[in-house]
Amino acid sequence: MAFNQSRIVGPTTLATSTNSTTAPVSNLYEVPVGETTIIKQLVLSNLTASAKTVTVWLVPSGASPASSNIVFHDLLVNANETTLVNLSLVMQESGGTGDRIFARCSAASAVNITVNAVVEDGT
Repeated sequence: MAFNQSRIVGPTTLATSTNSTTAPVSNLYEVPVGETTIIKQLVLSNLTASAKTVTVWLVPSGASPASSNIVFHDLLVNANETTLVNLSLVMQESGGTGDRIFARCSAASAVNITVNAVVEDGT
């Protein structure tokens, strides 16, 4: 099995949603068939002059985004700053569909996200 360090998302600007527990319509990343992904770092860059919040979901394979799968709720990103979140979050594929990651910001076009990971390709 090969382990590859990779940027799996972004940088991309986060969308917003109706409230802080409602995920955006589309996911940022889905684990491909036959792989396991370990999220190592989230990079959140606030592009505005006021503080914003970010909510991140880890949605298990076959499930829908819900408050029960929120990983970070209303994480504060200060004005004109970058916040690094270091973690070891395992995402897996099961039965042809993979875990998905969603994220939203309290205001549209305010925060960019980059996700760095280690991807195990299963070979």
